[in-house]
Amino acid sequence: MEAAGWVERMRDAPHAATARACAAWRASSPAHAEAFARAQAAREAAQQCAPAPALLALRHEAVARAALARPPRRRLALAAGALLLAGGPLAAWTIERIARPPEPPAFTRSVRTGIGERAAVTLPDGSRITLDTASRLSVRYQGGRRSVALDGQGWFEVRPGAEPLIVSAGGRTLSVDPGAFDIRTDPAGLRALAVDGGLTIDGTRIGTGQMLLTRADEAIVARPRNLVPLTGWRQGLLQFEDVPLAEAVAEFNRYRHRPIRLADPAAARLRLSGSFRTAEGPAFVDALVAGFPVRVKQDSPDAIVLASR
Repeated sequence: MEAAGWVERMRDAPHAATARACAAWRASSPAHAEAFARAQAAREAAQQCAPAPALLALRHEAVARAALARPPRRRLALAAGALLLAGGPLAAWTIERIARPPEPPAFTRSVRTGIGERAAVTLPDGSRITLDTASRLSVRYQGGRRSVALDGQGWFEVRPGAEPLIVSAGGRTLSVDPGAFDIRTDPAGLRALAVDGGLTIDGTRIGTGQMLLTRADEAIVARPRNLVPLTGWRQGLLQFEDVPLAEAVAEFNRYRHRPIRLADPAAARLRLSGSFRTAEGPAFVDALVAGFPVRVKQDSPDAIVLASR
């Protein structure tokens, strides 16, 4: 408290006698010099943020309490001391509270698509995710962290942000940079295609034009020649290039309430190439019957069954 009193006396060009007395007091003890320096620093910090409304209120309250609690001859010194002692730590606290805006509330959202449906989700940073058929997406943005969880298939258009977009999919965690990506999960694993930009998964980095396939503990990086079979779903298109009929039928069934089934291994092994609309299941079956050695064995509300002929 004595140090605060000397600080007040020394401000605004003090009398020479006062300056000599203050210097003598500080020199008389290292503790006096240290206390004077702390009090002076606290006063300067308080002056720097004096305009802050919150600190003004605290200063007024401190002065009033000190003035009421002590005899008149000591009011000025005590009030200054109360201000300086409170002003140091409170100044830093007030500056931080004023300078740092409150953290925005977390943004959370869950989206699900049914069979044959697509849905688009716009995230708080302007990024956009389009979900394919029978997919689920959970979004959580909080404290600068951008994270989503995907089950199914999604087309990601990621905008720049302070942090990468973290995608949990297929039991893996991907760190996704700005760009365009197609990410898909299935019971066997995960497929991630970087159409524009890059992503990292389990320490493996893939760049533009590369695709990562994970199966169990295996990860394969490839560069597909044709992206339409991987991304054509966005236009409602399925394109097959010399794939087993069983694989093509399984892909078509993702968009159908009434599935197509193959009755025998011979039909499943047939090879297929061509482009089909996801919404044109009957046309797909007609093309198979017309161009392949298969026939419709069963056509019921539950399923369409194809068998070799």
